[in-house]
Amino acid sequence: SYAKNEAISALDYRLVLGDGKAIAYEDIAQDTTISLSFQEQDSKTLSSAIRLASSLEIKETVSSIFGQLYRHKMPLDRYHVFVMELMLSLLKMMEQYQIDSKAIFAKNFDPYHPLKQFNSLVEFEKELTRICVAISRSIQEQRVHASKAVVSSVMEYIQENFANPTLNVETI
Repeated sequence: SYAKNEAISALDYRLVLGDGKAIAYEDIAQDTTISLSFQEQDSKTLSSAIRLASSLEIKETVSSIFGQLYRHKMPLDRYHVFVMELMLSLLKMMEQYQIDSKAIFAKNFDPYHPLKQFNSLVEFEKELTRICVAISRSIQEQRVHASKAVVSSVMEYIQENFANPTLNVETI
């Protein structure tokens, strides 16, 4: 029974250590003193990268955030909490920019149980990077659309008021 529990516990850790590897129970000795969470600064850094950075910089930011997870051996529930906090941050950003989740998430991806469909954190990191890049593109498309709308309304205003002698750049 004790060996069975060790084997089940080691198997659960394939999410952290990767699938297809032999995992010894000793390899997953957990540090229960570590309380890692997705901090507000992590959220700001990721949000800034999504809004302003290139795809490569987004990948580097996600990689840096996941580096925290790879460095520590925590109880599995703490990994799940960290990832859920991260997903909540992304969902809030999508709501702020009114981004449709169907345009961002893969068909079978459940943002409320994000680790359920992945065999390892590495797999999830790749999918999360793709998600962040997709959100970034959506935000950039919104900006382009908004800029075009402003230019269009300025052009319309100029055409309507071209004969007005008081028309100037300040008025426009």
